[in-house]
Amino acid sequence: MENLLRIELDIYALLLVAVMMISLSRRPLREGPPIERYFFLIAGSIACVLILDMLSWALDGVPGSGARFALHLTNTLYYMLYLVPLVIFTLFIDHISRQGTFPGGGMLHALALVIITLFAAAAFTSPWTEAFYDLDATNHYVRGRLFNALVTASFLIGFIPECILFARRRNMPKRIFRLLALYPIPIVVGSLFQFYREGSAILWPAATVSLLLVHITIQQRSLNIDAISGLYNQAAFMEMLQNWAANSLNSGNSGNSGNSDNFGAILFDIDNFKRINFDSGYEKGNEVLLATGYAIKSVLGPRDIAARVGADEFIVLSPAGAPALEDLESQILAQVREIVIAGIDQEITVSSAHAVFDQSTHPSIDSFLQTLDSLLYKKKESLKNVPLQPELPLS
Repeated sequence: MENLLRIELDIYALLLVAVMMISLSRRPLREGPPIERYFFLIAGSIACVLILDMLSWALDGVPGSGARFALHLTNTLYYMLYLVPLVIFTLFIDHISRQGTFPGGGMLHALALVIITLFAAAAFTSPWTEAFYDLDATNHYVRGRLFNALVTASFLIGFIPECILFARRRNMPKRIFRLLALYPIPIVVGSLFQFYREGSAILWPAATVSLLLVHITIQQRSLNIDAISGLYNQAAFMEMLQNWAANSLNSGNSGNSGNSDNFGAILFDIDNFKRINFDSGYEKGNEVLLATGYAIKSVLGPRDIAARVGADEFIVLSPAGAPALEDLESQILAQVREIVIAGIDQEITVSSAHAVFDQSTHPSIDSFLQTLDSLLYKKKESLKNVPLQPELPLS
């Protein structure tokens, strides 16, 4: 009877995973953004573990050599996949918490593969070494001698995405941060309950609740992303700019001027964008916006953020001083000049201006944005490419 209740709990969790996966299946997986691919990897691994967990409970205690072989197979596969959702979630957090490149990103992926491989190898040998599990004479499951080490490793690995998340919390809207910060709570509670009460089956249904938080995060994040450029939209940018400015002002009030809470911004405006739309059509104009967004993202660092804040205007926030800001600006200008789009004859270029947020001259974010807007306007004027009015719709 107890095993039947455990199986029913896994079935309900599996149905919830299926509903979440179906709700995101709007297009082929290869055409979706990386964030959705990470979600499907997490959801798929949890679904596989839930199925294996059900089979293990269904076969537990069933006599016979055939049942014993099936139990070894299901438990071995179960433990081979045990850490996979958690490791993939770490990669998911690394991806969602940054727009730019991360120098250690390749190493993080390699480390994830090593961890999965090592624990999968240990699980594979468990039928002979009793590493993670064993079966007694009556075909009942028994925890292996390295089970406690596995649980400890899972807690340590689970600590990594939280460290990444808190280190990059300024790079995302607060609501996204809060949802992701809640992710480990159901898993930790389920793990502790299952660890201290052997025979309970709450861990993976609890992991499904954590997956639901990821699903809600993806849905919420889509409201913060500009559909054309793939960068943050104006509303999300303004929220993050307010957070950055508040941190900078607070650190200045604490007497910590010059610390890492200081930041700067670069404002970009696509040259002759209206003419591109008029001569080549709005579809080509959208291609220019997408390519420009990609060019900007390609040179961002892990702590930089970028947004589209107007029809043809983009802005980058960076925790950098004037020299580093100028270097980033030059890199973005160079990347944009590399854009080539079939059907558009003119060269794609952008005008730009940058400024460092200084609380002595910028008492508010409105004044900071007005400074950027004015600098860009003067720069375009000096290049004999003057718009009728400054166009940044931020203040």
